[in-house]
Amino acid sequence: MNKLLAVYQKRLDLQKAEFSRIEHDDAIVADVYKIVQADGPQFILKIFASPDSYLREVYFLEHFAGAVSVPRIVQVVEPEPGVDGAILMECLPGALVRTTDWTAELAYDVGATLARIHLNRTAGFGDLTKPEELTSDPSVYFGQKFEEELAECREHLPSELIKQISGYYRTQRHLLAHVDGPCMIHRDFRPGNIIVNEGKLQGI
Repeated sequence: MNKLLAVYQKRLDLQKAEFSRIEHDDAIVADVYKIVQADGPQFILKIFASPDSYLREVYFLEHFAGAVSVPRIVQVVEPEPGVDGAILMECLPGALVRTTDWTAELAYDVGATLARIHLNRTAGFGDLTKPEELTSDPSVYFGQKFEEELAECREHLPSELIKQISGYYRTQRHLLAHVDGPCMIHRDFRPGNIIVNEGKLQGI
């Protein structure tokens, strides 16, 4: 075990547990470990290089606890100089959803869960962990996110297509004035964030 991981092992009182990194393409904002104890429950540990990503994950897991199927937070390690923020959470039974898992019932449950997330109204548009920065103008936040996402695409898409996308956004952004008000969205609702067990939705 590397030296940094040993820090989390000690702080979470898991010195006798086995930590194994979960390697998959869907782990984007955090390093993810499965923790197995010989005489105790299994856990998942997510370690975040970005303090903002850590804060957002804690915020939404706490907000949706009991309302949406999300893992329960067991303990956190708050970010500090030299130590990335981490969340120790329950290990939900099952695995990431695969193409062969899909049924009409599962698709309905997944869609209904996304709808329940969107039903949560907010005080403004923006990052809910920074309430002082929320705005009532949707074009401000949507414009910022659009430019961020477009920048990520520049190395992967033809420049002419990037120009067309940007132009289309400029001509259509006036439609943002008619959105139905700020609410919570997932922004990363994909198979890598959906856990199923025996054909049933287990968690988001």
